[in-house]
Amino acid sequence: MFDVWLLTRSYTAKYEELMRAEELAINIDTHISIWTPMNIRSGFNKLGIYAGVYRITDLPNLPLPKLVIDTCPAWLDVEAKTLLDIEANGTIVINNATSHIKYHDKWNQAEMLMREGINFSKTVKIDLPLKREKIEFLKSQLEDLRIEIGYPLVIKARSTGDAQAVFKCMNEEDAFNACMILYDMKSDYGYVRVPVGTQWPASVIAQKYVDHKISGMGILRVHVVGFKAMAAQQRTPINETDFFVSNRLENSYRRKFIIPHDLAKLCELACQKLNLAMATLDVMHDGEKYIIIELNTNGGFKQLSISNPHLDLGFEIAKYASGYIK
Repeated sequence: MFDVWLLTRSYTAKYEELMRAEELAINIDTHISIWTPMNIRSGFNKLGIYAGVYRITDLPNLPLPKLVIDTCPAWLDVEAKTLLDIEANGTIVINNATSHIKYHDKWNQAEMLMREGINFSKTVKIDLPLKREKIEFLKSQLEDLRIEIGYPLVIKARSTGDAQAVFKCMNEEDAFNACMILYDMKSDYGYVRVPVGTQWPASVIAQKYVDHKISGMGILRVHVVGFKAMAAQQRTPINETDFFVSNRLENSYRRKFIIPHDLAKLCELACQKLNLAMATLDVMHDGEKYIIIELNTNGGFKQLSISNPHLDLGFEIAKYASGYIK
């Protein structure tokens, strides 16, 4: 029986076969959703703790372990219910189920951190029309954005796993087109998910655009473990194109970034306010200060590990989590 369950979503029959055959080194690097829990499992193995990896929607008919770590955001209602049920039965869930479910929603995290005075990019929620015909309802909100945030700004889905659901908008027409693209994306499309407990269509967020060229830092991804900033990666574009295109893996330089004190303090404080022991944060610098753009609960760390080869993040996560089961 395993002491720890590591939950994931994309756990196919192919990887199940590889795990049983102990041949993970062959193809494990091809999919972040399986790479992350397997890397953490390796960390537990080094501590002499047995950890099993399972799909969150296909758990084994076994007694619950002492500890569960969900390595993917709980995008769907069935996933959220599973985590809450596990926690209700006395198992420790990292991050705790309530915070993990609530704060993968980008509006919830923005609203909370702005209220707490954390340096978070100015964000406004935009309600999408229940019917396409009600577009005037949407246009009136977009007119207000010129005063509330100002253009250019960014429109993005509240729950998303892909940069293709993020749009830089120079004016109201751009913002309207971005909202309608997100409106038409179905929750099973792969880019946009409906926040837990809501119906589609729901809402999107508008966010102040931070120009990465001002500081020259690009975007920084910081990984927090046990409320401590452990590692960071700097991403800068290879060619100067639209930032949300040039920031993708194939179009950007990615390198280790030494975390300064003020950046570490910002990220750690944000996680404390959201009660998230583990998270990855996307941060930019506006020329005066660091500003959090968004936060991912229990985020993957494959690219961070490549940029920080001497730091075993899987082991660091296992070491932190093992304190709950001793």
